[in-house]
Amino acid sequence: MNTGKRIGMLVSQLEGLLTAPWAQRRALEVASLAGLLAREVPSHSAVLSAEAWADGPGAEPLANAVASLDLAKVVSDLEQMDPTAEPEEQVLPLFQFDEVCAGLHWAGAGEVAGQLVEAVKPTVRAFPEVWSPFAQVASRLLASVEPECQDPGLGLWRAIEATSFEAAHFAPDAPRALRGRVELGLGAYVVLPPPAPPQMELRAASDALENVPVYRVLGEDEDDVQVLLETPPRAPPRLIIYAPAGSRVELVGLELRQEADDEWSAEAQTGEFELVVDDTTWPIVIE
Repeated sequence: MNTGKRIGMLVSQLEGLLTAPWAQRRALEVASLAGLLAREVPSHSAVLSAEAWADGPGAEPLANAVASLDLAKVVSDLEQMDPTAEPEEQVLPLFQFDEVCAGLHWAGAGEVAGQLVEAVKPTVRAFPEVWSPFAQVASRLLASVEPECQDPGLGLWRAIEATSFEAAHFAPDAPRALRGRVELGLGAYVVLPPPAPPQMELRAASDALENVPVYRVLGEDEDDVQVLLETPPRAPPRLIIYAPAGSRVELVGLELRQEADDEWSAEAQTGEFELVVDDTTWPIVIE
């Protein structure tokens, strides 16, 4: 859906609900709409009106709605998605799950939303073929979000986007590919592509998918550590590391930046490096 049209729909629904006499009975829906809109336009007047509502008449019903939410059902509804159903039916529980996470984060229960996402991620990684049809949807959504957005619900979209990542190139002497399980001392070898020549052209928002980066999985292990190489069309390649929140992550030889609780990145440069996650080390060679 066009970004402007989607934002217009969110604004219309949110403003209509805020002025309705039954808004208190649909407090979580108010939070979900406000949370989705705040991802893209956090200072929109409709978001500010929702914040005023949440600080006033909506405070108690919103707290009650969050407290009474059946978290187990939210997770099971998504995990039981029928892979044989039509795409329109498959994507519905995904969006419903995302709406709940956005609402929880906006309502101040971001930690709960993060727990929901962490509960679902293993299913996405275990059955990537079920989720890969939505990888482009995930890329478009992530591209539309404000860079400073800290909504943990976006972690699910990142995991879904990762289901389309390509396999890596590995060193000839590596006893087996890193994809599947990484063991101590097993090195990853990857060759960076030459930089694309500069281009100057205007593109409509609907053409955004042509600018989606290419990814390669350098490795992943049983502790939910993933190492990816991101190659954007018009930017330097990056290493992206996913690790459980709270992990000690270090990339010896490269400056590492923490993007989220479970995500780190560094500009990819040629050389030999060491990735350290807590007490485990993996060598990475980039040429």
